[in-house]
Amino acid sequence: ADKDHYVLVYKPPGMHPGDLHCVKVAPPDKVARLLQMIHGTERSRSHAVFFSTRGERSLADQIAGGDYDGDEYAVINWQPLVKLFSKRTPPYGAAGVPEMPAWAMPPRPPATAT
Repeated sequence: ADKDHYVLVYKPPGMHPGDLHCVKVAPPDKVARLLQMIHGTERSRSHAVFFSTRGERSLADQIAGGDYDGDEYAVINWQPLVKLFSKRTPPYGAAGVPEMPAWAMPPRPPATAT
C-alpha cells in the first residue's frame, strides 16, 4: 500500500496561522475524471488544485477566505517543511477563534462627511 502524501496549501496574503493547511493528496486513480478535464491543456496552464466542497465550510474559504472563482494557491511539497507542520490551527473566522489582532488588520479608509 502506498503511504499517504501530504502538502501544505497557502493563499496570500494569509495573515492568520489557520491560512496554512496541511492536506492529504488524493492518488491519481481517485481523481482520474478531474485530471481528464485538464488533459491537453497548454502546459503553463495545466496546474490545478481540486478541493473538496464537503463539510460546513469549504477548504478554500478556510484558507484566507478563498473561493472557487480562480483564486491562486501555493502548494508546498517540500517534505522537510511539510513534516514540521505538527498541529492544525483553527481557520480564520471559525467559532471560538479570536479575530485577527488590530495591528494585522489593513488600514480603514477615513470616514467621509455626508
